[in-house]
Formats: sequence, structure tokens, C-alpha cells
Amino acid sequence: RLQQLIKLDPDYLESWQATDYPTGGEFYYHMDSGYWDTHYSGDRIYTFLLYLTTPAKGGGTHFRALDRKIKAKAGRLLVWNNLFPNGDSNHRMIHSSMPLLKGKKTTLVSWLRQKKFRIETI
Repeated sequence: RLQQLIKLDPDYLESWQATDYPTGGEFYYHMDSGYWDTHYSGDRIYTFLLYLTTPAKGGGTHFRALDRKIKAKAGRLLVWNNLFPNGDSNHRMIHSSMPLLKGKKTTLVSWLRQKKFRIETI
């Protein structure tokens, strides 16, 4: 489905990462781009965040510069572009995982890179 939504080559995707958040768990404000200038696969163009569970309370994603809060809901996929067309980081995409206040929160996340991330081995 991602290949249809955004024309992407799976070789440019980082491996999916699963995260289980404990009660009170959060991830403070950060950018997903701007740190990989010398990495072999370049910077992170897109972020793909999939909620696998719906917490009873809290645990959403907050985009500070946009003043936008997205509720965590099982099956909801968030996709955002981390880079401007010239390759500079889009600082409007600074975001956090808000504290999980009650229930369970599990996510999957991956990023689309500028160059191939998955290197074929023989």
C-alpha cells in the first residue's frame, strides 16, 4: 500500500521498528531528519508511523510547530515529509510521542531514505 501511496522502492526503507510504551512512556520532541549527512543512505525523507493499539488515554503524537495533536488509534498510519525539496530539514515536523496515561500503546515506524538503505549481500 505504501508503494501505491508514495512511489517508493522498498530498498530505500529502513527496517520497521516496533515500540511498546509503558504507562507514562513518551518520546520527547525531536526531528527525524538532519542527522545523517554522511550516512551511506542519506537522510530520512518520509516517516511512516503505524499505531497497532488504541490507548485508553494519552499516547498520541504532537507536532509542536503545527500545533497539531493526532490521537493514537489502532490501524492509523501517519506519514509526513521530513525534507524540503532542496534536501533541508523541514523543522515544522518537530514532534513528540505524548505520555501514555492509561492502557497499552504499540507502534511500528520506518523511514524512507534518500538512497538505498538495504544493501544486497551475497
